[in-house]
Amino acid sequence: MLLVPDVVPDEKGYVSSILERIATRVPAPILVNSTEADVVEEALKKIRGRAIINSINLEDGEKRTSLVLTLAKL
Repeated sequence: MLLVPDVVPDEKGYVSSILERIATRVPAPILVNSTEADVVEEALKKIRGRAIINSINLEDGEKRTSLVLTLAKL
């Protein structure tokens, strides 16, 4: 599971750098947990194969949820 703490100022950059190191070495699906759709998108670009998205909720309204669901379909 890739869980990014809220205190990271550049969540997208942090996720990208971590996944560059581990995405090809982990044989199991990687779970992405972020409340930011752009971070989920960046993570999915780095992960080869299937990923698990654990970020779908309606906290920020339907707009963000729709963005994440669209990414999940890709």
